[in-house]
Amino acid sequence: MSFLVVQIISIGGVLAVIALTWAVGWGRAVKIASLEEAVARFSADFPSAEIKGGAVAKNGGSAILDLGKGVGLVTVLGDEFVTRKLRPVDIKAVKRDGGNLMLEMKDSTLAKACLALENVAAEKYETLFSNYLTAP
Repeated sequence: MSFLVVQIISIGGVLAVIALTWAVGWGRAVKIASLEEAVARFSADFPSAEIKGGAVAKNGGSAILDLGKGVGLVTVLGDEFVTRKLRPVDIKAVKRDGGNLMLEMKDSTLAKACLALENVAAEKYETLFSNYLTAP
């Protein structure tokens, strides 16, 4: 078998895998449609958590949850949801630029999260994080 035939078969195989992935929808990013969906997703991983409120980013890519004595984060990573129960020790910095709330975490698997929220929600959760980080 010539080298050209092997190349054609290899490229055809890669293209077939890409087409199959697209056809079954595995390459499609998921979105958080509502706060209720974020709460349900977080509760699946942390059933004992008492969620007092929250906000979903405008693009549906992340949600932040007020746990009373903590903060929850639900974010989309490809076609999966990632949930974190954040502790003060997990957070490096919280910054806000208008409605964008940026979280820097010490977790190497989820080092940064940016939530595009309404200005009021961003201010509320920036204050929540600031109080949470400075609490004794």
